[in-house]
Amino acid sequence: MANILNRKEQLIIGINWGGAKTNGWFGSIEYMMADLDLNILIVDKETLNIKEVVNNMNRSNGVSDNGILIEKDDNYGDLNGNDGKDNEYAIINLEHLSLNCFFIPIIYNYSKVKWKDLSHLEFRIYSGEPNNFDSKIINFQNLTDMELENEEVLIPGYIFENSNNWFFETYDLNEKIKLLNTMKVLDRLRLLF
Repeated sequence: MANILNRKEQLIIGINWGGAKTNGWFGSIEYMMADLDLNILIVDKETLNIKEVVNNMNRSNGVSDNGILIEKDDNYGDLNGNDGKDNEYAIINLEHLSLNCFFIPIIYNYSKVKWKDLSHLEFRIYSGEPNNFDSKIINFQNLTDMELENEEVLIPGYIFENSNNWFFETYDLNEKIKLLNTMKVLDRLRLLF
């Protein structure tokens, strides 16, 4: 079932992750850097073509002309345990989003580490300011425990408009695979790096 998002509020889509587990000296566990990237795909509702990929590389001095701004780029993750803060986040102004599009948050695994090897991986949507979690709307606590369909990209769901309200809906596995194939999401994301 879709979760309603308040049209007047600023939304934050955040991801928080830890380093990838490796074997250290004498059987100890150590964590190495894991470079994940948050991207937001802007997709035309009718053609299903990707109109734009918003990420930290195409920001313009903190100004967004499409209602979405991604400011941070974290190349490591939390190497000293979960600090509870979003490593990367997108600031969404719902009033400036195009009604002719839907929006897909994508977590791209630039380091190619296994999702299950991350010490933690969290996805959340909340209103207000970055890293102020008083008003969480969506909160997926530990995605590393999920059976994920692709080691390169993770698609938690999508944001869409219906009758002047914005909603977040998750995808089932078959929908995600169809989406990846139809939109050639991976080919488009790989060109960015």
